[in-house]
Amino acid sequence: MPGPLFEGSFVLAVVTGYLLLLFGIGYLGERKFDALRARGLDRYVYVFSAGVYCTSWTFYGCIGNAAQTGPSFLALFIGPSVFALAWWTVLRKLVRFCRTHNVTSVPDLLSVRYGGTPWLGALATLFLVIGSVPYISLQLRAVAISYDTIAGSPGGGLAAAVDPMLLVALFLAAFALFFGGRYLDFTRPQGGVLTAVATESVIKLVILLAAGAFVCYGVFDGMGDIYSRALANPEWKKLTGLSDAAGNGYARWTAYFAIAVIDVFLLPRQFHVFVVQNGDESHIKTAMWMFPLYLLLINLFIIPIAFGGLLLGLPAAAGDKFILAIPMLAGNRAMSLFVFLGGFSAATAMVVVSSVALGKMVANNLVIPGILWARKGFHGYGYLLAVTRASMLAVILLGYLYAREMSYNAALMEIGIISFVAVAQFGPAVFGGLYWKGGTAGGAVLGICAGFAAWFYTMIIPAAVKAGFLDPSILAHGPFGIALLRPTDFLGAGIGDAVGNAVFWSLFLNLIGFVAGSLLIVPRLARVRDEGRRSDAPGIGPRNGAGDSGSHYPSLEDIEAVVTRYAGREKEKEVGEVVREIREIKSRGETREAVIRQMELPVRLERILTGSIGAIAARNVLRDMLPIALADAKTLVASFREMEKDLETTRETVSHKEEEILARERLLASVVHSIDDGIVAFDAKGRITAVNEGSCRLFRRAESAMIGGDFQLLIRDTPYREKQRIVARATYRNGHWRGEVDIRRGDGTHAPGLVSTARITDKGGGAAGFVASFKDLTELKAMQNKMIQSEKLASLGQMAAGVAHEIRTPLGSIKMSTRLLGGGDADAAEVIGTIREAVSSMEVIVNELLEYTREIALHLDEYDLVKITRSAIFGLEEEAGRRGVSVAVSAPPVPCTALVDGIRVKQVLTNVVKNAVEAAPDRSGKVLVTLSERDGGVRITVEDNGPGMTAGELGKVFQPFYTNKAQGVGLGMPIVKRLVELHGGEVRIDSRAGRGTTVSVDLPRYPFAGTGGAQ
Repeated sequence: MPGPLFEGSFVLAVVTGYLLLLFGIGYLGERKFDALRARGLDRYVYVFSAGVYCTSWTFYGCIGNAAQTGPSFLALFIGPSVFALAWWTVLRKLVRFCRTHNVTSVPDLLSVRYGGTPWLGALATLFLVIGSVPYISLQLRAVAISYDTIAGSPGGGLAAAVDPMLLVALFLAAFALFFGGRYLDFTRPQGGVLTAVATESVIKLVILLAAGAFVCYGVFDGMGDIYSRALANPEWKKLTGLSDAAGNGYARWTAYFAIAVIDVFLLPRQFHVFVVQNGDESHIKTAMWMFPLYLLLINLFIIPIAFGGLLLGLPAAAGDKFILAIPMLAGNRAMSLFVFLGGFSAATAMVVVSSVALGKMVANNLVIPGILWARKGFHGYGYLLAVTRASMLAVILLGYLYAREMSYNAALMEIGIISFVAVAQFGPAVFGGLYWKGGTAGGAVLGICAGFAAWFYTMIIPAAVKAGFLDPSILAHGPFGIALLRPTDFLGAGIGDAVGNAVFWSLFLNLIGFVAGSLLIVPRLARVRDEGRRSDAPGIGPRNGAGDSGSHYPSLEDIEAVVTRYAGREKEKEVGEVVREIREIKSRGETREAVIRQMELPVRLERILTGSIGAIAARNVLRDMLPIALADAKTLVASFREMEKDLETTRETVSHKEEEILARERLLASVVHSIDDGIVAFDAKGRITAVNEGSCRLFRRAESAMIGGDFQLLIRDTPYREKQRIVARATYRNGHWRGEVDIRRGDGTHAPGLVSTARITDKGGGAAGFVASFKDLTELKAMQNKMIQSEKLASLGQMAAGVAHEIRTPLGSIKMSTRLLGGGDADAAEVIGTIREAVSSMEVIVNELLEYTREIALHLDEYDLVKITRSAIFGLEEEAGRRGVSVAVSAPPVPCTALVDGIRVKQVLTNVVKNAVEAAPDRSGKVLVTLSERDGGVRITVEDNGPGMTAGELGKVFQPFYTNKAQGVGLGMPIVKRLVELHGGEVRIDSRAGRGTTVSVDLPRYPFAGTGGAQ
């Protein structure tokens, strides 16, 4: 290993400066957190603070694991990344449960879910502290290792006398107390802690990426160089994939994967950040893609750094130090110090959040209930807050003592896994309680105890043997020489991996205990309790059994004062609302309603107090504070009897009304879902909550693809969402909005649309969202454009007809005059011939104009279209032959008859074939005319090998007066289209630049224009 690069005093100064900077960031985060939330930046603080999942265990320990055993550690990050696909369901359910009951920790969750069993929360807290302290010690140990590696002689003075690990522990304790222990209510946003931890997550990611890039591209010639050299060594090649080697098999991989899926939520620091401090459910969607991306980036260079250290000759046993040792070997002092701060940042973030979460947990479930039970030296809110802070300090102290006494003989990875497996034991009780209604407190206790017993036996005993506290023969031969009881291969299961063995047996026994306890033990205990209740003397009175009818029920003022005593002014607003509600009911003389609400008061106050002093303490406070007086009990009994009578007399009426309402709801739902227009409902935040079938058809999206999206998913908006803001603002202010938008469809196309919105109000008259109706305007717009085009063409036709008639008269005079002058000399005859040709061309143009503008009457009869086609081509053979263009006809041997106007069809085919001949190249041109029978009609296609047309030219072919020829007025193809459509047919053109043109004319055998004869 390289020698130290810095003096100890210098490193301590840098550490102190960094900690002060961290303190400043936390202070600013605490003050400016509301501003971050207003700008929507709190979602990124939320995700990056969840990056506390990656600690110094990742920064140092994973590299050591990769250098010694291989890539099995990646399952710890792949597991949460895969599980992230289900977070919108699982994490959101967890957040909602905890928010409803003001839960701030896993023990509180268990206490609330399993009926307020006080010792369940205390037991869970004890186990969580036991399981988490080794992980805190790991962080402090990592700080000590990195300090010892980078720092040399401490010099004189304070640096020589101070233990760096103790200094860091004390400062982090101060940080946790100042920012995490300011209030008893942990449901409040802890902006200082979250901002500081999020900043440290960014710092450690940037530094780890920079260190990886330095190793790969500064020390070696890239990742390819590192991997190619590592693969050349047979021993190191085994480290590139899973194998049968100890610590790198499929059992280890599966174990890591399983515990990571559970622990990403249930580790105290993760539960505090992911669940308790979740300020908006929408942040979960951001975390679902951003958190896996963070894990990917932070693991990008882990294996290359491990191989780099091995290639430089560093021992694999020192793999935890590779990321720091490689820059030191290279003599890069700046990078070495940079890496040291990265690992330091990874450690401090975890210690801060874990100490805050565990300290609150210990206070709520162990210390505060004990104080309330003893009632000794209790002085209310300030005393409870001091107890909470002391618990945080005690947690950090325990971590420091564990790091000093027990963890020095273990690698960082081993210490972390001990905590990971311990916390995973709460998975069955937590997730089983959320999704299985049959789960009970007895099952939870039995499962957790069985799981922790297996954890202690299979993990703690081997760790104690390695630390020298127990005889090594226990691992080799089992206790009392019984091989089946070996902790690392329990019952001879043959799992082949110590961690895999521990994870399998602990979770297996945990699940068995949870299910068996829920199904067998608890129902029996419940029957015993019920029998005990039935054996009690009847009557209602105080809990102590006193029958005094004058038992005092505390006044609302007394209740408000007592709750404030325990929760301080933090809950003053919530308690005031509850008390004000009951006082208003009493003032209206509604005695029965007031008594019922007063009976609900303990439950409501318990939820309020749970966030401050925990579920166990809240229940203990309210149990004795709110006894029920005999008078109130009699009023309540009388009220219930009256309610029973009312229910009996109105049950049938209510049933009929319910059926009527349900029928109306079904009718309304049927109407909404059957209409073609799209109906979309939005909540107050602008997210889609419901759509009808018309919306799915209109937007060409599945219902699931639209639910949860926003307005911009449905319309094409500006990058700044101006349209969306205009619609929302106008709807909320005026109650409605109506206008045209550009609809976005799921297939990438757009369509013009009309949207009408209406505001939805809640019971209090506030805006609860809005509903929007979308109508497709594509057909309407097309019809409007067609009408406008028709009006333009009609006006143009009238003008062209007038102009043609005016031109035809002087043309006749010019033609007559040239005939009279025809007897002159040769030069005059040539000039006159030129004039005649020009006049003839002008006559063609005038005739086309008149043809286009006049009404056309078809004279229908049965014709053989093959003969008409050959006749049209025969008239063009001279021109085709002159230009060297071959014209071929492909037709069926039988006649293709149809009811058509033969002269008009010949005019159509002459025009189309003539265009093809003119477009074909000289000497090599080819035109193919094909006739075929199609679906009760005849199709005539004309193909040429000319230059083709661009998309822009193709769109203008049927527009009047458009032509790409040197001569011509551009009315040929519009006349063709008109004549074919009069026959009930259709003209299509397929052309690409450089690939020729194909014109298809489809004519029905019996056109809709008539059945024969003149029209």
